Amino acid sequence: MEKIFISYARKDGKELADHLYERLKDCGYIVWKDSRDLYIGDEFPSAISKALEEADKVLLLLSPSALQSNWVNAEINMALVAQHKILPVVFKGVANKSIPLIIRKINYITMNDINDWEALSRLVDGLKNGKKIPRIYSMSKPTDTKYEGVLLLKRSELASEMPKTNKEIEKVAKAMWRDFLLFSKKLSHTNNVGFIPPGYAPLASAVTALFAGRPNQLPRLYYPYPGLDGKFRIGAAKFIELQKLRMFAQSK
Repeated sequence: MEKIFISYARKDGKELADHLYERLKDCGYIVWKDSRDLYIGDEFPSAISKALEEADKVLLLLSPSALQSNWVNAEINMALVAQHKILPVVFKGVANKSIPLIIRKINYITMNDINDWEALSRLVDGLKNGKKIPRIYSMSKPTDTKYEGVLLLKRSELASEMPKTNKEIEKVAKAMWRDFLLFSKKLSHTNNVGFIPPGYAPLASAVTALFAGRPNQLPRLYYPYPGLDGKFRIGAAKFIELQKLRMFAQSK
């Protein structure tokens, strides 16, 4: 997989840089970011220069502070000297005229915040084999689950709810199901779209039943499995083809 160097300004770009670091590593890319990959005793200039030299692409986060940062400017220059492809991500509110001319001519992505999953999906599409990476919508509440070879794009706002009555279960299931349909519609260019069902079994069953009732292509259901370290994982190869299950059931 490609090696990606993240260039950013800590003052206002750290949150997005951390988010992209995690999501790209989940996809399987080798990602370098100073706060994660610099060790005690490392010299900043030499360590950054080495990481840039070894990178395949440079992910440049252009925040207001990055435009004023000598470090970011130096990293841009080193990337250009190394003839690396630069992937600019421009923060909301940054005017086009404030972007350096050498970068302005490159097609860039505007990313509003860490919740801008559509921009993240477009970013991964531009990476090697990026379009083949499954896009995941999670209906489960946040955990320390590890993701391997998949891109977690969105988590349901209802994931933390625990409905008790059948009426509540039906209501939450329909809301999650409708939100997923909107999510998948915006990713119509790829067939690699799936979901992680809710951890609450009655709710998971209700959501899956709603999918089964649709006449069109069904999404993949990705499920957690234990790793050797005892932590649960979601992997690109661990899914259930709901479409095949329906075809099997109809043949009986």
